[in-house]
Amino acid sequence: LAGHTGLAGAKSYWTQEWVNFVKGGSQTWANTALDWIKHCKKLFVLHYEDIRRDLIGQIKRLLQFLEVPVSEERLLCVETDRDGKFKRRRHLDFDPYKKDMHEAIDIYIRSVGMALQLNNHTRIPQEYYPNVQV
Repeated sequence: LAGHTGLAGAKSYWTQEWVNFVKGGSQTWANTALDWIKHCKKLFVLHYEDIRRDLIGQIKRLLQFLEVPVSEERLLCVETDRDGKFKRRRHLDFDPYKKDMHEAIDIYIRSVGMALQLNNHTRIPQEYYPNVQV
C-alpha cells in the first residue's frame, strides 16, 4: 500500500480489486451525496475546487453557515500554511480508469449534479467531470 502521500504500483491499477474499489467507491459517494441532498434540512455544499480558488472566502462562508465567529488571526494562520505539509511527491503518468469506469463515474457525477441543481445548491464545478457536458 502507498499510504496517504504515496502511490500504488502501476500493476495495482489493472487488478479486479481496483475495478471493484472504483465501482464501489463511486457508487457509495453518489448514494451518500444523494441521501444528504434529499434528507438534510440544512446542507452546506463545499467543493474542493472552490477551496483551491478562494480558500479564505470559502472558510468564511462555512463559518457563517455554522454561525461561528470569524477569527481574522486564525484565517491569517490558514492563509500562511494554505498548501499544508502532506503532498505526494510524484504523480501517475497514466490514466488508471478504463473507459467503462469513466462512463460509470460520469453518470454518478451527473446524477449528483442534477440533484444539487434541483435543490438550489452550489453546482458541481466543471473540473469534477470533464467527460460530461453540463
